[in-house]
Amino acid sequence: MKTLVVFRHVPFEDLGTLGDTLHECGFQYHYIDTPITSLATFNPLHADVLIVLGGPISANDETGYPFLSQELEIIRQWLAQQRSVLGICLGAQLMARALGARVAPMGGERYWLWAHPIVVSVVSLCVGSAIGCSCVALARRSL
Repeated sequence: MKTLVVFRHVPFEDLGTLGDTLHECGFQYHYIDTPITSLATFNPLHADVLIVLGGPISANDETGYPFLSQELEIIRQWLAQQRSVLGICLGAQLMARALGARVAPMGGERYWLWAHPIVVSVVSLCVGSAIGCSCVALARRSL
C-alpha cells in the first residue's frame, strides 16, 4: 500500500473527495497540520508521496507564518531526491519557490487545472502508477 503525507494549512482545506478516491485506490494518507505541528521530527522516509495543500496565505508569507520555512526545506529535500510531490494551490507556490522560482500575483489571469474524474490522474502522474482517468487539461480564464 502506498502511503501519502499531506501537509494541511487550515482545517477546511483537506483532500475532500480526492481523499475518498485515493483511499479507494489503495492509498493510505496522514495529515500533518503544519501551523500547529513541528516538522523538526518529520521523517521523510515515512511516506511514498508528499501532498502539500492550499490555504489562504502566500508562499512568500514566511514572516507571518514561520512554519513555511520548514515546509520549503522539506519540499526542497524531496524534490532534490526526485521523490513524488504534489502541490495544490499554496502547495504549488511552495514547490515553485523550493525550485528557485519567484512567486508573485498574476494580476487578472488565473490558471485552473481541470480533470475528470476529480484530479486522480494528476495524483496518478505524481505517484507514478496509473489509477484512473487519462483526461487532464490546463485551462485558462480571466476573472
